[in-house]
Amino acid sequence: MLAIERRILCSFDRVSTISPQMLRRLQQKGVDNQHLFELRNWVDINQIVPGDRTTNFRRIFALSDSDLIALYSGAMSNKQGLDLIIEAAKELEQSHSHIHFILCGEGPQKLKLKKMAASLRNVHFIGLQSDARFGQLLSTADFHLLPQRGEAADLVLPSKLGSMFASGRPVVAMADPGTGIANEVEGAGLVVRAGDAHAFAEALKTIAKNPDLRLTLGANARQRAEQEWNKTVILHSLECELLTLCGQNGEAAVGQKPQSFSPP
Repeated sequence: MLAIERRILCSFDRVSTISPQMLRRLQQKGVDNQHLFELRNWVDINQIVPGDRTTNFRRIFALSDSDLIALYSGAMSNKQGLDLIIEAAKELEQSHSHIHFILCGEGPQKLKLKKMAASLRNVHFIGLQSDARFGQLLSTADFHLLPQRGEAADLVLPSKLGSMFASGRPVVAMADPGTGIANEVEGAGLVVRAGDAHAFAEALKTIAKNPDLRLTLGANARQRAEQEWNKTVILHSLECELLTLCGQNGEAAVGQKPQSFSPP
């Protein structure tokens, strides 16, 4: 099966994936480097922008301006490791009661998570939000959460990371050193080892007590979104790559028929 996969991959002029680490996986599978192209997930940085943190969502949960909100927004399935957020919330409930956790989304683990957090006053759940309200939700956060189990490693690069960055808020992530997520978040948030709920809680304490750090990391996050997750930039790069394949110097070879492709 691996040999069949390699033959299929090597039959194409370009093979794309969403991160440098996944590109290296394709190289290991036998794809020549000159045929590889990074086409990452993108975010519309004009739709998601840094905004005022005092939004309607704070009023919904009866939270004051002095409360700090740690937000997770996304799917609620087993692979996200959201139980690690609940564990961190338990650790902080008494000592840092001003830190509140909002978990937004749907999925098969939501009911289980609600049961785990039933006795916690610092954990709140909310359903999926419309596009019109999503930007406001992201602005409500003082910092975003990206939990991860250790076994995920470089098998994922969550698309929601781009939206987190675009909102101009820092990210507290779980990722082992040298992995794709760790490299992405470096300088735009804090990173602790995957699967370590206690280290997660300690990082939240650090970022909660340092507003200047939050501002610096948040500004870096927005800049990273503009440079590396920008929909316009990424699609322009794809267009240039396709034009290069079609002709020379980025100009399409008009009138030429595409080469036929026969599966191996």
